[in-house]
Amino acid sequence: MKCLIIAAGKGSRLWHKGKSKPLIPVLGIPLIERVIRSVTASGIDDFYIVIGYKGEQVRTFLDALSKRLGINVTFIINNEWEKENGYSVLKAKGYINEPFLLLMADHLFDPVNVNKLIKYPLDDGDIVIGTDKNVHNPLVDLQDVTRVYTENGKIRKIGKGLTSYNGFDTGIFLCTPAIFNAIERRLSEFNDTTLSGAIQLLAAHGNANDHKIVPESRLFNQEDSIDNSMLDSFFDDDFFRSKKSPFEEMEKIRERMMRQFESHSGDSKGGIFDSWFKKKFGGGNPGEIKQREDDDFVYYDITIKDLVNQKLDIQVQDGQITISGTIEKKSSDKEDKENSRQYFSSTFHRSFPVPYGVDDTKVQIDQDGEKVIIKLPKIK
Repeated sequence: MKCLIIAAGKGSRLWHKGKSKPLIPVLGIPLIERVIRSVTASGIDDFYIVIGYKGEQVRTFLDALSKRLGINVTFIINNEWEKENGYSVLKAKGYINEPFLLLMADHLFDPVNVNKLIKYPLDDGDIVIGTDKNVHNPLVDLQDVTRVYTENGKIRKIGKGLTSYNGFDTGIFLCTPAIFNAIERRLSEFNDTTLSGAIQLLAAHGNANDHKIVPESRLFNQEDSIDNSMLDSFFDDDFFRSKKSPFEEMEKIRERMMRQFESHSGDSKGGIFDSWFKKKFGGGNPGEIKQREDDDFVYYDITIKDLVNQKLDIQVQDGQITISGTIEKKSSDKEDKENSRQYFSSTFHRSFPVPYGVDDTKVQIDQDGEKVIIKLPKIK
């Protein structure tokens, strides 16, 4: 399935955050990258991006991203980006002639919503809109959000000025090419270039369907596989190999992520990230791993508490470095005398990607107490 993403607007309300709205970072990752990664989690890899304002900046970024993610990106130019978003959608008419996913570059969502929406049994000439039924959400800007009134699985009315409504438009759509015809008709009859106007036209004929998105409680309050898959997607091997200090960058993103969760729900959700990190890297936290380099080597400095001072095992396989060894701890029973405390031993491992530009057949490892230093010679 093809995915059309609208990324042509100026984004004046976010101007203080950055000059190109699609490239404004959220927790260190640009908005449009988050949208694309959320879609690729459902197996979609064919993207059509409508660009306009600061289009070359967006194109340059997406050219690099497409190579990293192994996706196809076709750019569609909208030189009249000042018009409403329906006009940007219409620009894709000559490119897409089959059912497609329609998204906005600045609308973030749980990937599970896309995965469910693309399975909707769509009839020819219909569209489906992902709607949020939590109309009492205090985070929603009622002056800006597009409201919908739904009944029996159908969109009956849509618009920002609705006084009677029971949901919000989330900017997630499954469309047939009928949406292009509806936009053209609204444009010719009313000079209306809004997407909502075209949807209202389809709704009047019973062709606009309602699809309830995953509840907010799932998006923010559940520790499930979706969270792990999103973290896997964001912090993939390319993230580590493209950053000069990836673990330091990860720790900064983690801190911002936790603050955002805490401000939203009063819970930092540190357990989601920490359990994922332990599973992926074998334990510890990003703050215990430092990456540095000089003219000859790339180094990983790893702190492992209670590490026994003995030879460590290191393996390089499938682009991953794995070290393993033994941790030894004393009993925590304070009533025991010092010389009678028991010792408990366990094994550990840490794994992380091999950086670009190094010879992974000549890995060196040094140990100084609880500090392990891995040296990877640069290829010259």
